[in-house]
Amino acid sequence: MDLPPCTIAAETMHLDVGRGAAVATIDARIRGGPSGCRVDAGGLLRAREEGRSSPELVAWRAELDGRAVAMGGPRGRVIVVAPAGPSRVRLVAVLRGDRFVAAPLSTDASGVDAPVAFRATTRSLWGEGRIAGVARWTEVGAPIVVTIDPARDHEPPYLVARVVRGAPVAALVVDAGPVLGGDPAISTEEGRAAALRAGGVEALSVLLSDLPLAIATAPDATAVRARLREHANAARSAALARDPLWTAIGQRMATAMARAFTTCVRGPTTAMPARWPAPARELAATGLLDDAESGCPRIDDLLASNHPEFRFAQEAPAALGEATAASVEALPKIGPLVVAPARRPASRRPRQAIAAIAAAFGLMVAAFALALPARRRSL
Repeated sequence: MDLPPCTIAAETMHLDVGRGAAVATIDARIRGGPSGCRVDAGGLLRAREEGRSSPELVAWRAELDGRAVAMGGPRGRVIVVAPAGPSRVRLVAVLRGDRFVAAPLSTDASGVDAPVAFRATTRSLWGEGRIAGVARWTEVGAPIVVTIDPARDHEPPYLVARVVRGAPVAALVVDAGPVLGGDPAISTEEGRAAALRAGGVEALSVLLSDLPLAIATAPDATAVRARLREHANAARSAALARDPLWTAIGQRMATAMARAFTTCVRGPTTAMPARWPAPARELAATGLLDDAESGCPRIDDLLASNHPEFRFAQEAPAALGEATAASVEALPKIGPLVVAPARRPASRRPRQAIAAIAAAFGLMVAAFALALPARRRSL
């Protein structure tokens, strides 16, 4: 029997946006009925601006009351089953696209029985500007669609709202630039290594954008080989990470290399190193190895035009083999995927008011101290 949707009591969303990629973190307080309930976040994670395509979902994971309960790849349904009573659910997802949406789960009116407090925070490597709009969920499981307000194209990077059943639902749209195009934003291996150590969307942008572009735009065959080895080492480091979302990215990168960047489908003839780490079964079962598009850095056209003589079909698997044989200590370090959002700076007005009160109190004390000797003399 299909469980009813969970009632949303309050929720927050943090959207960390990079170069053609994003990390979405959703935290919600929910209430389940006597037989439990379900949270279906697929439509939220694939939310899109009207007139644009939905982002690609690379992989996701979920926690219920701090305990890992589910994960999935690009073709799986994003559903968390919760027990009766109150719970806290957290979902983290890796997305790829040119624009991303921060909207509430409670856009689905069936999960709203009282006003829901919603807070969205966003961070973008492209700057502070955001576009505000109104979200609607035409069908549960289908992507949320956001109609933007062109007059509100310089919104602050955060949103605080109350979701009321039947009323318009506010959302923010964040630009991420092209998925793949131009030159890499970080052009040196040292710079890319530093971004990987930083974790979060900086590392994600390097893995899904900068590294593939660095290979495609390398000036000569020697540079191509060096960047292939860098890509393979980063792929293995990600595949060995504790966070299953990093492992998903590492697996996609490795498959792309083994297939000469033509696809991310790992077929029976795909030449993977014998000791390459295997992905979690839940990820493999939901399309991580057989989905051709989501999060796949397809740069074969660029490679063919820029390096027509280079034998990628032989060189790339060889680089993967070298990375597999390398010690873990020699691999680049990758920071955590979820980086805590920076707190909004506190308003200066409360501090100014406190300072004014303190100054006034100080003047009163000084005046009393000056008046005290004169009063004693009068006695």
